[in-house]
Amino acid sequence: ERIIIVSGKSSFNRLRTILAALIGSKVISAPHWPIVDCMGQCHDFMETAALMQHLDLVICVDTSIAHLAGAIGKPVWLLNRFDTCWRWQLHRRDSPWYPTLTVFRQTAAADWAMPLQQIRVGLLKLLENDAPQK
Repeated sequence: ERIIIVSGKSSFNRLRTILAALIGSKVISAPHWPIVDCMGQCHDFMETAALMQHLDLVICVDTSIAHLAGAIGKPVWLLNRFDTCWRWQLHRRDSPWYPTLTVFRQTAAADWAMPLQQIRVGLLKLLENDAPQK
């Protein structure tokens, strides 16, 4: 069973909107993909890492969550800004520090169209591969 985990109750509607825009409303209404907020149970990085162990993929911006997911070896897709931090280097989609991290970087300041499109394509591939076999 797949679960989408978000941080904070206010994130639910925003997540539904983003997912609907990225991969279509069929996924939002899929009863086998509930959206659950488990972050109230995480009080430190150890508890957050334990929760991450149950995830297939972490998608986030450049926060401690990206570093934690990378450090424990979880697949993590990083939405990165145009004026990137030195850690994510300039001409790489991977990370020398976190082999499971993929960078989706803006091609222009304040323009998230390209990285979100790349995330969309990646999510659709994951969903396609995860579809029930007939």
